[in-house]
Formats: sequence, C-alpha cells, structure tokens
Amino acid sequence: MAFFFLVSWFFMGTAITHCSTTSTALGSDSTGGLAWVQWAAGNDLTWGHTDKSNYPFGETLGKPQFITSTVFIIFYKLFSTLTTPICGLNLMVLLGYMSTALTMYGLVRWLLKRNDIALLAGFAAAYVPFHQLKAQSHINYIYGSTFIATIWAYLWFMSRPSYKKALLLGAVSSIGFYFDGYFILISAIVIGSLLTSSFVFDLGKLLFVRGGRREIFNQALQRAKYLVISVLLLGLLLTPILITYAKNGEAIEQSLATVRSSIRGETELYGARPIEFVLPSYNSAFVPNNYLSWRSTKLHGSNFSESTLYMSYTVIVLALVATGCLAYRKSRASKLQNMPYPGLVFTLVFAFAACFALSLPYLVTILGHEIRTPVAALVKFTSNWRVLSRLFLAMHPLVVIMASLGLYMITKNQSKYWKLGIVGLCGLVLFMEYLPAPLHSNGDLYKNTPPIYKQLQRDKNTKLVAEYPLADFSYTPEIFTFQPVHNKTLVNASDGSISKGPFDASIAGLNDPQTLGALRKLNVDVIITHGFSSDNAGLTTYYPATLNRGADGKINKAASTYAYRINASVPSRQSLLVIEKGYDYLSVDTKQLSHRIITEKAVMRAENISSTRPLAPKYNISFSANSICQSNASLIITQAGQTLWTGSVSTNPTAIYLSIDAGDVSVKTAICAVDITKLSAELAT
Repeated sequence: MAFFFLVSWFFMGTAITHCSTTSTALGSDSTGGLAWVQWAAGNDLTWGHTDKSNYPFGETLGKPQFITSTVFIIFYKLFSTLTTPICGLNLMVLLGYMSTALTMYGLVRWLLKRNDIALLAGFAAAYVPFHQLKAQSHINYIYGSTFIATIWAYLWFMSRPSYKKALLLGAVSSIGFYFDGYFILISAIVIGSLLTSSFVFDLGKLLFVRGGRREIFNQALQRAKYLVISVLLLGLLLTPILITYAKNGEAIEQSLATVRSSIRGETELYGARPIEFVLPSYNSAFVPNNYLSWRSTKLHGSNFSESTLYMSYTVIVLALVATGCLAYRKSRASKLQNMPYPGLVFTLVFAFAACFALSLPYLVTILGHEIRTPVAALVKFTSNWRVLSRLFLAMHPLVVIMASLGLYMITKNQSKYWKLGIVGLCGLVLFMEYLPAPLHSNGDLYKNTPPIYKQLQRDKNTKLVAEYPLADFSYTPEIFTFQPVHNKTLVNASDGSISKGPFDASIAGLNDPQTLGALRKLNVDVIITHGFSSDNAGLTTYYPATLNRGADGKINKAASTYAYRINASVPSRQSLLVIEKGYDYLSVDTKQLSHRIITEKAVMRAENISSTRPLAPKYNISFSANSICQSNASLIITQAGQTLWTGSVSTNPTAIYLSIDAGDVSVKTAICAVDITKLSAELAT
C-alpha cells in the first residue's frame, strides 16, 4: 500500500498536498459536474433542488440514472462532506489508482505466488496513460479495479468451483452495474465472455481430446449448476436498476440524448482503432516534438482522453510470450491455482477478443472493403452507449494478467537475482513508457480562476449571470467549475436535457430579437461570452476581455472570454415566441442568430413571461423563414383550424408578421425544409 500510495502521489502531485484547492481535473466534467453538484447541494449527503442554476426555475441535482453510479457516489459524498468537493475528487482519484493497483497485485500474487511480478502488474494496471488522462476529466474510469475484481472472482471460482464462490462471483459482478453507466455494458461483456469461455474450452476438449470425455462433461455440468446461482444472485441485485429504468426510462433517454446525435455515427467517432493500442500517449515524455501534431491526425473525431488506449510495448510483448508458451508441451502441462495453463490463457484471450470486437467502430475497412463489426448488432439492441473505446477498462487488465503469465514463464526457472533483475528491468521500461510530460497538470481553483470570475466574486451588486453559448456543453464544465468561486446565480442549467419553460431555446442566440429584452426581464446583470465578442448595440463592456493569443501573436477568439452588461435603453420583454416541438435541431451561427430547421410540422406559441398574465392575451409575432434547398418551400401556418398565413418561401429569408391568440400555432412545410430565425413576440396592445 505504501508503494502504490507513493506512486499515486508521484502522478498526482499537489492534488494530494493541496487537496482542497488543486486538482488534475480543474475545469473539466469532474469539477464542473460532480464537484459542482456537491457544492450546489451545500456539501451535503443529499442531492436535492438548487436555485443556483437554471434561473428562474432551478433544477434537481439528483437524476434517476445516478442509481448506476451508487457505489461511486456514496464514496464521493463521504469524502467531499468530510473535506471539500474538490478534495473529494482528488481522494476519489487516489482511491481509483490504489484500488486498481492493489486489486491487480492481489490477483497476480494469488495466481502466481510472486510478489515481484504482482507489484509490477499492479503498477501496469493502475497508472496506464488512459487512467492518467481520465484523472483529468472522467475519474470514474480510473477504476479498472471493478473489472479486475470480477476477473479474479471468476478465476477463483474456476480454480475449485463451489456454491460459496459462485455467490461471491455474482456479488462482485454486480458492483460494476452500480459504479457507472458505462460499466453496465463493460461488466455485461466481461461476465458474459468469461462464462462463455469455459464452456467453449470444454466443448473444444470434448471434440478434439481423446479420452476422459465423460469427466469433462460432468465437470462442465457441475460448474453450470453453480453458475446458475451466480446469475440468479446477479439478477436479484440488479432489480433496483431495472425498476428505476422501467419507471424513468423516458426521462433517462431524454437526458442521454442531449450528448448524442446518431448513435451509429457516435460509435464511428469513439470506437477504438487497433493502432491506438500501440500509439504512445500524446504527452509521453519520450516522443518527438512533432508527435503531438501527428497524433492529432489520428483522432478521427474523437479526443485524446478517449483515444489514448496505449497498453505499452512491455505489456504487449509479455502477453504475446504467454500465448507463445502454448507451443511448448511443458507449459501446456503446467497448472496455476489448479487451472490448466491452456485453459487460463484461452479464458483471458477469449474475454479480450469479445471486448475488442465490441470496442470497434460500426464499420471497419479491410483491404478496401467495409465490414460491419459486432457493434452493428449492439447498436440495434441499444443506443445507451456511444464511447465504445472505454472497453479498454476491461481489455487492459486482461492483457496485464497475460503479461504477468508471460513474465512468470520467462523467469520461473531463473535464480532469485535473475528474477529480480528481469522484473526490475521490465518495471523500469514500463515506468518510462507511462511517464507523461509535464508530469503534473494540476490546476489551482483560486489561482487559475479566470479574471472575469474573480471580478464577479468582488462585485457584490451582481446577482444573476448568463453565459453564452447558453446551452453549449463544451463550455459547461468551466462555467460550473468556477461558480463556487464567484457564487452568483446562473441562467445556465447544468443539465442540458431539463425543460427551461419558455426560456429553453428561445434566447439561444445572443442577437435574436427577443434575447436581450428577455434577459433584462429576468434581471440578468452580466452576460459572459466564450469564444466570441459581441457588437450588439444593446451591450456595453462589463470587464476587459480575457484574450488568448496563439504562437503567432494573433488573438484566438475561440479561446477568449468577454463580459457585458445590458444597456438601460433595452426595454424589458414581456413575451417570447417559442418553437416548442417539431424542429429537427437548433443551431446558432457566427452572428449569434439561432436557427431551427422544420422538415414537416412544428408547433410554436407565444409565452407571457411578465409577472401579470392577461386572461386572454393576444400577441403580435414575427419571424423569418427561408428554404434550405434550391426549390421554394411551401409554408402554411394555422391556429385552431384557422389559416393565418400560407405561401412559399425561397432561399432568401421572408419576414412573416402575424397576430395570434394564446395557444399552439401549427407550422407545416412541404417540398423543402424551412429554416426559422429571428423569433419575436409582443403582447398586443
């Protein structure tokens, strides 16, 4: 434990010594999500409602799908309540590293009875570059220990099957289902492949091995009886998840859909490429200076966090040695923990192959031919999982166990000193393969807070802030990371899937006709823009821009931040025009105008956002419509069966002005899809 703690400290740096302020994950989904939720909840063990975001509605912090992260959340809540939300994150990273290292150490020590190889295996499993990068964003994915424990429980069962071990296997297997949503998929594949492997191996022996077939059959049948207990217990333990998804399936699906487009397309982007298993991390200390730019060409729409799947040449070579030993009769005849060496290798390789096959993109190209992978079947079955490269969490431990077998076979007949020398050399090479540059990428919550947020902290008169892009997930982590510093209420919501009433998509574009008036009605004090400056006449500078300059000295607007106040001359808006449903998607262009594409039928309505609502309000509305193809689009607008407007629109925007009653207005299009922009609604006088 002491060794792995020191190694963890080495990789984490000041995230341990300055636990409450410094984090490897500063500005990421961890500090902008998990730590923010705990802060917004008042650093309490309960996650209820908060008024600090999604103003004026607030939002619920706990979500039904969090049941699949129960184990992780319990530990995080405990750590953060005893310390701080940031320190809680760091302690979870530390626990992830150490639990993975210690679990792999325990498995290999039990299997081989070799402390030296077990120590190396623990290091190899825990501090792989994939985990290092996940410590900066999605700390759940450091916990390879979840799958190592499942593999260990299975191998322990296989060594001498019993009902007791079958019950333990079922219990341990269930942990992954309550640790992270993606762990459900990974756990299911790992468990399924492990259970299948033994029966496939037995079938092979029945078909190709002479003699002893009755004994082989009886042993397989006996194991099957035991494993029924494992499966039944696992099913029983998963009942709360099944009930939760049965009751809240629609809400969960809506929440998940906010970070997805086409699930097939997503699997193409985030599927693993075989070459990525041998490509060193982009920040490796021992790659050429131009490696980063070259490595960027291999991202295929993904990112470094999801595509850094490097297993190390040391681990891969040793794993191949383990497989190659099957060519020798003496190796084939050996047993480890009462398990025949060929059966053990087959189990590990079979499970790896299953995980590998389901980690790939939807299509792969072989010799110029596109071939569907097993992912095609997975996509038809479910659309819950898009980043299939995360199956690395199970693949890598399997390869590390194989590498441990290879190292064992190389050194088992060597002297004590030769054993230590060979293992030590492998450890040194592996350490260099894993070493990043710079070593620490820790950020300090207060030292690294952007200047605009420090100004907001000092500004006692400012209460409400809106940050644009209003609903762009890419900026969300930073926005919510630094909210605990300035402690202002946000119009932005942490959950992009929640309903924000009339404000949901009606003020997405900062230059939409109704946006500034609506924000003024809400009493928004400051508008912060990320990635663009505004020349809107209704805004004046609140605080000097934080400009990011590239190596050439030119301003990089995409990485710059600007802050404004709404001018007093901007009238408060009493009403908003909202396209409630039926549009395909919403986008915001470079001029900060929002666009909604309607392909068939959409529903719009006027919403009164004033404190006093007339009994029977009438509204004057306006918007622009244009065809998005070369042909003119036919457009008909009706309300309560009455036609309000009909005609055709060309590629040039047509301004449409209507007087409507309260309630839904139907917008139908034909021939071509229509782009709706510049929405506006006013109470009729």
